[in-house]
Amino acid sequence: MDHKAAERKSFLLRIVAGVIGTACCALIAACAGPSKESKKSVAELTAAGAHAAAAERVRAARDEYGASNVVLYELDLAMALHVAGRYRESSEHFARAEEEMEGFYTRKMSRAAGALLANENIEEYRGDPSDRALAHIFHALNYAQLGELDEALVEVRRVEAFLDERARGMGDSPVAYTDDAFARYLAAMLYAEAGKLDDARISHETAKQAYRDYEGHYKVSAPSASFQGDLGPDGELVFLHYNGPAPYKRSVSTPGGGDAAKSSPGREESSAAAVPENNSTLVRVMAVAAGAGKAGLKAAGGVAAAVLNIAYPEYAQKQFRIKQSQVELDRGTWKTELAEDIFEIVNRDLDDRLLALKSRSAMRGAVKLLGTVTGLDATGSESADLRCWQTLPSQIRFARIRLPAGEHRVTLRYLDGSGVPVSNRQATVTLRGGRRTWIVDRTVD
Repeated sequence: MDHKAAERKSFLLRIVAGVIGTACCALIAACAGPSKESKKSVAELTAAGAHAAAAERVRAARDEYGASNVVLYELDLAMALHVAGRYRESSEHFARAEEEMEGFYTRKMSRAAGALLANENIEEYRGDPSDRALAHIFHALNYAQLGELDEALVEVRRVEAFLDERARGMGDSPVAYTDDAFARYLAAMLYAEAGKLDDARISHETAKQAYRDYEGHYKVSAPSASFQGDLGPDGELVFLHYNGPAPYKRSVSTPGGGDAAKSSPGREESSAAAVPENNSTLVRVMAVAAGAGKAGLKAAGGVAAAVLNIAYPEYAQKQFRIKQSQVELDRGTWKTELAEDIFEIVNRDLDDRLLALKSRSAMRGAVKLLGTVTGLDATGSESADLRCWQTLPSQIRFARIRLPAGEHRVTLRYLDGSGVPVSNRQATVTLRGGRRTWIVDRTVD
């Protein structure tokens, strides 16, 4: 071996030792979010309709989230408070989550050496694009419930700005979630209520286009209700039904770097890790290491199989009986429509990012394989990032009902897929002329 080759090998081994040492220390100190016991307790309280208690249970688990999960804590608590009807307090926490997420997306993040190979579990939870959009949606609805239309429009403009920026950044990318149809539709409703009819029409047209995309990606059609400007002397009752338990992540592991993973829709996976578009020496060395490590697995034997373990998350959804809902009044019955299928959105969005996640996992495995030369034992340290927003519903259903101003007695009825009633709730609402009144209810069954 010549002198230059020996120097290159020594340089690579120093990088490996540094990366593995840093990653192992970080993994020990990392916090993956609230405990299983906390999550179970929050889910049970939500299913029982004890939404205020669920919010307090999230608050009690604050220390379990740790410093790397500030955004996740704020989102979990804000949503629990929203469902509990504590709209002012909920908005405070949504504002904190939004500020943190916006900072992650807008400022240039300098990644330290080896950060590309760090397990996602040790990074700060930044929120997915759908998290940002949904946070603005629920935040706007908080203000709508409080009758603070100007503040609701601030959130509407913020989500539109985010979605517009995302669409520009995605270009011709095949990623499914490039816009949020329900956010656009909600914007149109709130603009119309504020008398900003031109803005309302623009948002409504954008919503129709976004729902055309939803039809292809998630099988969710545009709501049947026509665009309404001035309500005149009438009021409108808007029923929002948050249905089903939150989607959750589970870990999928492919021992020894095998390819038994599900593929991202419309994409073919390569047997080697994708090489990131970055010209740094470290990234190029690690990309080559990933390919070489995976290619040499058979020759390396059982130790390599234990080290080069590709782990990645996938979304799952617990079953729920309620598939339909309706609003009953003495003058008729109105069925809800599916406006936002949150599970399908987050599931498809994760699929669209799966190749990149697997590539990073494969690269980490290759580095750990090479790290055996340094005498460091890194086996068993690979794990999928299972953090996600646990207080979300699986879907948002809604109905819009134009009614004379005044007091109305309504029954909210929930049915299974065959139309058999599962449960119901009664409420009295007072509608004002020219304004919308919102009813929010949460079911998990």
